[in-house]
Amino acid sequence: MRVESEDVVKAIANTAAAKRITQIVLGETQRSRWQLLTKGSIVQRLMRSLPSIDLHIIATK
Repeated sequence: MRVESEDVVKAIANTAAAKRITQIVLGETQRSRWQLLTKGSIVQRLMRSLPSIDLHIIATK
């Protein structure tokens, strides 16, 4: 499935609600603390937006 949106978190949340998704698998690259502070993390925003959905995070090096 492909969804285009300016707000990735909102698009994932809306799709999850519409399709009654219960689990999401995401990949996240390693970032420095400075990058997380300045740019934020999609994964962290999703965790706050989707408390009832299980998020499985696959870390890469």
